[in-house]
Amino acid sequence: MKNIILVCCVFFPVSVLFAQGVSKQSIEDSVIGWMKVYNFKGVKTGMKVDDKLYSANQVSICDSFANWIQASYIPKGGLGDVKKTVSEKLGLYNQHTASLPQSYGAYAKIYVFLKYNNSHKLVPENNLGAFWNVIANQVPGWPIRDISNATQYYFTMPSYESASRATKRASPIS
Repeated sequence: MKNIILVCCVFFPVSVLFAQGVSKQSIEDSVIGWMKVYNFKGVKTGMKVDDKLYSANQVSICDSFANWIQASYIPKGGLGDVKKTVSEKLGLYNQHTASLPQSYGAYAKIYVFLKYNNSHKLVPENNLGAFWNVIANQVPGWPIRDISNATQYYFTMPSYESASRATKRASPIS
């Protein structure tokens, strides 16, 4: 019994140490960088999401945007990650977006709540942070649903949150 208590006393503080989050003040002026620096090379085949066809050139532009984001910006005060994206797949709650043009590009996530993993490497603690994107053919704002429908997208209401809303509308490419 004493051995079990001794083992718990030794390993419990170590596991708590690695599970604790990193304080924002300690990293706010630090250049942390990207989780992984991708070097996307372009694709040879297109893809289809619902009834929207994306050519190989369009999906390759996603690669170019993602590479450009990582080459032109180094995250400071957070840990960055970049993802390629296309128009979101239609579901039960987004049928009003069916008439939007096909959009494609890349978005960056800069995680500000971080913790150390078992290898003592910084990883995101949750999904909160700053999101920004570079997307071709994206319609800014949100639809005025009283005069728009699933087949006709007439007007949008602009906002300063357009970029974050658009990121939520986009589907990441694996």
